[in-house]
Amino acid sequence: MLYTSGGGDARTLGTGLAEDLASHGTVVVLVDHPGEASQVETADGTVRETVLYGPPDPETFRTMTETRVADLRLVLDRLGGLLPYGPRRTGTGAGTGIYGHSAGGTAAALLAARDPRIRAVADTA
Repeated sequence: MLYTSGGGDARTLGTGLAEDLASHGTVVVLVDHPGEASQVETADGTVRETVLYGPPDPETFRTMTETRVADLRLVLDRLGGLLPYGPRRTGTGAGTGIYGHSAGGTAAALLAARDPRIRAVADTA
């Protein structure tokens, strides 16, 4: 299960639901999107501040959601190699769920429509 937060929000805002899902045996991955979350630590340990302030205009929102979809696809690709029961590339089998808040809900719906590895989607807005 993947979680993607609202625009400009950190993944930690989805912690409560993630912990509940995990308590029932679901593996939950919360995703920060570089340039949006209040802070993001990259693989090399660098901490970056957000560049998103205030509500985005329509063009920025489209760019933001398309970037999120690309981020989430990358996460799915990486998870597929880490977990023996990770996201399937064929769209068959159990598959993966995704939930998101606000802009994350939009990105979750777009990803579900485009990627057969996603078998369930929810918008928590």
